[in-house]
Amino acid sequence: MKKTNCYAYRCAFKFLLLMKLSIVLILFTYTSLWASDVSGQRINLDLKEAPIEKVLEAIREQGRYSFVYQSQIFPRDLKINIRTKNASIDSVMDKLLLNTPLYYKK
Repeated sequence: MKKTNCYAYRCAFKFLLLMKLSIVLILFTYTSLWASDVSGQRINLDLKEAPIEKVLEAIREQGRYSFVYQSQIFPRDLKINIRTKNASIDSVMDKLLLNTPLYYKK
């Protein structure tokens, strides 16, 4: 009859559990840092008589933002005058869509 070493199995189990916990903590820290980095970005715009698509393109170029929309919903005759300096994405989007029936969602 072969004798098994329970101590070795217990150590291996604890080691694997510790590794899983470490990976979860690293991923949590990384995603928290990434989220604060994105939310802390500031946007500078100075556009006159620009269509909404051009404003969204300027915002996308300055940060890690992407937009999903159908260009058919934008009024063709609507031109935007927008000027922001060190503004958050929320304040820029609120200002951009102020007098339109459009809305945004993060």
